[in-house]
Amino acid sequence: MVGTRVDSTNGEEIGLEGTMRYCEDIKVNPEQAEMLALACFTKAPTMGRFNRKNWVEAWINVQYVHDPP
Repeated sequence: MVGTRVDSTNGEEIGLEGTMRYCEDIKVNPEQAEMLALACFTKAPTMGRFNRKNWVEAWINVQYVHDPP
C-alpha cells in the first residue's frame, strides 16, 4: 500500500501526490480532520507528507495493540 504512494524522487516519503491518491482511495477529503489525526498518528513531518518508516511503524503498532495474545 505504501509502495504505490511513495514519492519517486525520494523513496522514503509519501509526498503530496501520494497523499492525494491515498485520500481518494479511502474516500476522505484531504482537508478534513481525519487527515490531521492521521498525520499526528504517523508522526508526519508536515501535513500532506508522510515518512515511510514512521507510517509503517505506526500501522504495525496498531496491529500489536489490537491482536490478542
